[in-house]
Amino acid sequence: MTQAELAERARVTRKWLSQVENGKRTAELGLVCRVVTVLGHEIQLVPAAAPSFDLEAHIATLTSSEVEL
Repeated sequence: MTQAELAERARVTRKWLSQVENGKRTAELGLVCRVVTVLGHEIQLVPAAAPSFDLEAHIATLTSSEVEL
């Protein structure tokens, strides 16, 4: 598939597609999804892992004057 064919099928301009490919344009998520769909793929969003926080390690880094009990 040529760039022009992809642009036509995804209903975006060839110029827009070229700029996205070359990192010269910010891309609207909806347009990117259309291009990805035309290419036969899908985008899946998954939750990021929750950041871990080690309270004991954090407390150990504090000086005794900073810790209120």
